[in-house]
Amino acid sequence: MRIEQRGLVDVEKVPSEKGPPRKVYTLNPRGSDQLDDFWRTWQFLSERIGELRAPTNPIQGSNHELA
Repeated sequence: MRIEQRGLVDVEKVPSEKGPPRKVYTLNPRGSDQLDDFWRTWQFLSERIGELRAPTNPIQGSNHELA
């Protein structure tokens, strides 16, 4: 798993009543920092896309065709 290989989570094997032990993943400080960076980037991109989609000069009425 990539997030495990990149050291972003701590892994603990927990015994299971049925079958092999289960892996439990916990976000560690490095992973938390990476997640914060992701959300900052996402917010920036989301805002820029919103600006591109927002009309700068809205056309009045329901007919959007230009004459």
